[in-house]
Amino acid sequence: MTVAVKGANAGGVTNANGEFSVKTTHRLPLTLVFSFVGYKPIEQTVTDASASVNVQLSSTEILGQEVVVSANRTAQSALESP
Repeated sequence: MTVAVKGANAGGVTNANGEFSVKTTHRLPLTLVFSFVGYKPIEQTVTDASASVNVQLSSTEILGQEVVVSANRTAQSALESP
């Protein structure tokens, strides 16, 4: 999961246990933005640097661009193909 400080160029990622650390020059309180592909980002305000932060992301649908596939039914042998 990606963890970013809102409004700053600071952040990081969580490890396998969900633990993370962020170094920034901004003072508390900070707003952390947690995000992961396929989930809605969530913002959490932090007022104590030593406090635990628990978040739970909700899944979301990812809509891609429309893809059109077309074919014809004209038979060609492999030797006639370009």
